[in-house]
Amino acid sequence: MESVEELKQLEGRQVAMLSQQEREVLRFFMDQGRKQGVLVRFESDADQQEWTETNSVRTLEILARANSYIHLQFC
Repeated sequence: MESVEELKQLEGRQVAMLSQQEREVLRFFMDQGRKQGVLVRFESDADQQEWTETNSVRTLEILARANSYIHLQFC
């Protein structure tokens, strides 16, 4: 199971620069974050409709190609 501490290290990072392990942590929290009290958001040049209507794997592919940054909100 991925930890919130691992996720916190990704705050403000560019999606394209993440390692495979970091992407797995991010994807876990994109899918399960609300249960953990975390909302993952992105600031991106990509068309929001293109990446919000797909699964987390495809979303990360789209965001990695665009100028995209990770932002976290803790509930």
